[in-house]
This record gives sequence, C-alpha cells and structure tokens, in this order.
Amino acid sequence: MWYRLILPLWLFISSIALADSHLEPNDTDGKLTDRNQVSAERKQVKVGAYAFPPYFEFISSPKDTDVYAGATLDLIDALNAIQDVYLFKLFVTSPKRRYRDFENDRFDIILFENLEWGWEGYSIESSEAFMGGGEVYAALKKPERNQGFFDNVAARNLVGILGYHYGFANFNSDEEYLSRNFKIFLSSDHERNLQLILVDRPNLAEVVVVTKSYLNLFLRKHPNAEGKFLVSDKFDQRYRHSVLYRIESEFSAVQINGWLQELESNGTLEAIAKKYGLEILPAN
Repeated sequence: MWYRLILPLWLFISSIALADSHLEPNDTDGKLTDRNQVSAERKQVKVGAYAFPPYFEFISSPKDTDVYAGATLDLIDALNAIQDVYLFKLFVTSPKRRYRDFENDRFDIILFENLEWGWEGYSIESSEAFMGGGEVYAALKKPERNQGFFDNVAARNLVGILGYHYGFANFNSDEEYLSRNFKIFLSSDHERNLQLILVDRPNLAEVVVVTKSYLNLFLRKHPNAEGKFLVSDKFDQRYRHSVLYRIESEFSAVQINGWLQELESNGTLEAIAKKYGLEILPAN
C-alpha cells in the first residue's frame, strides 16, 4: 500500500521542479538556451531583437519556442564563442516597443541598429559601424513603368512597417505624422507587404519600402515572383549597422569593436554576410 502513496507524491514533486526550470519565452530563444548555458560564471547580457528580416524574424508564432531565425542569432552565437566572460542571450521585443523595453532594463544591447533610428536622448552608445545594406523601393513591374516611377515616391501609395524609420520621412516613425503627410499603409508583416504589391492593388499599395537583402531572400523563397518587381536603383536609406549598448554596461566600445574585429578576421562576419546577403563595411 505504501508505494501507492509515494508514487503520486513523487510525480507531483517532479512536475513542480520541471515547471520551475522553464525560462520565460521572452528571456531567451529556445534554440540558443542549451548551447549558451556553458558557464554559470558568465555575466548575462540580454540582446534585444525585433522583427527585421533577414537580421531577425519569426518563423512561426512568437509565442512558441525555437521559431526565430536571422543574422542576429548567428552573431549572438559568435560572440558567445569568442569570449567566456559574458553570456549573450536573446530578448524579443518589437520595433515600437524596443525603446520602452530598453528604458525598463529588459535588454542591454542591440545588434544591427542605428543611432538615427530614434535613439537620440537615450543612455546609449555605439560601436563602430560593421555591416551595411539598405532599403529600396519596389513596385509591380508594368510595361509603362521605369525608374522614373520612383522620382516622387512620397506621393505614391506606400507600404511600410510599423515602428520603422524611413528616409523619405526624414526618419520620423510616428504613425500620426506618417498618416498625415503620406499615403502609407503600415503593417507588421514584411512578406504580406510584398504580396500586396504582387496582387496589384495600386489604390492601397503602389510602392513598398523593403530591405534589399530581404527582398532577395523573398525572391529565393518565391521563385515565381522573380521578374515581377520593378526595384529602384536608388535607396531610401543606406545602412551603417552598429552595436548599440547601455552606457552603464560593464563592457566598452573598445571591447565590442575588438570582438567585431576578431569575427571579421576569423571569417565569421563574412560567413554571416554571405548567408543573409549582407554587406560588410570596411574598417575605419
């Protein structure tokens, strides 16, 4: 009889222990957890990331685990591999929420970012720029359309992403400002924006502003869309991505720049750039 009482009690205690061992979904990417828990002595550094393909994207529902992809994850792995003082772990935020999450100390550092994207006035510093790229305009290709179609792009029916900073709007991401000054549809779905162009709804979407590297990945994923876009020769903006970090952080720009230099020297940055169609900036 005694074992009938002991067994349920043991199962109950085990279930509590398992429940307590799970991390909160926003604390880390499930794919990285096991690989990164190599040293209890490491100081944890949370890396903010938001939907910004190909740098970071959700493969499925963001509430699930192990559903993220992008260059940010590769760079986190690389930073953890070249030093053993800090443990860089993923924290998922959003384009609009990233500033509030930073102020609330929910993350300490953000990769592939730009000081001009709304970070003025925050307690934040920047590494040297290390990765380039940019955003272009894309429209549905039609016989009567050429590069002149983008001459006065601000007058077109535009499609963009909520919380993003665009060159045509002088990097003002405020929704009220954008809706007041432009005919723009804002969403949080990059692929949907490109699909809106392909279904030919000019009253809603004539021109999409899109990261060039993501457009190339989209065409690789959807080969039937190849040749259907008219892509601008000019850029809405050129990227000069750097690492932004809290001024009060224990590490410095010298350390971060040193890590980036090491990753460039050992070929890691080149491999990441090639994988996602990015551009390494020459050292200053």
